[in-house]
Amino acid sequence: MLWLRVRQPVSQVAKSGLLQRGTVRKYASTQPQQNQQKTDDDSGDFRPPWVYTTVSVLKYTTIPLTMIYCVFLADWGEREHVFMPVSRMPAIRYGSP
Repeated sequence: MLWLRVRQPVSQVAKSGLLQRGTVRKYASTQPQQNQQKTDDDSGDFRPPWVYTTVSVLKYTTIPLTMIYCVFLADWGEREHVFMPVSRMPAIRYGSP
């Protein structure tokens, strides 16, 4: 069990309210921190706009094409597997080439 300096379990300290909200956290450094602001006019993103369009198109085409390949074209071996009935449907409907 986790104990604090007041020799009470953490759950009891939380219930009693010894840990008060709004207290200032003390850091190890005594020097004041300086706010670092960006001086150059950089929006933070270095990619050109066509990257977003390409990623969007690939996202909506790659996943369905991969699923179609796995169901109809991938070789899963001779044993019966979950895609067998679905992969046999075109052969039954249209005949084997």
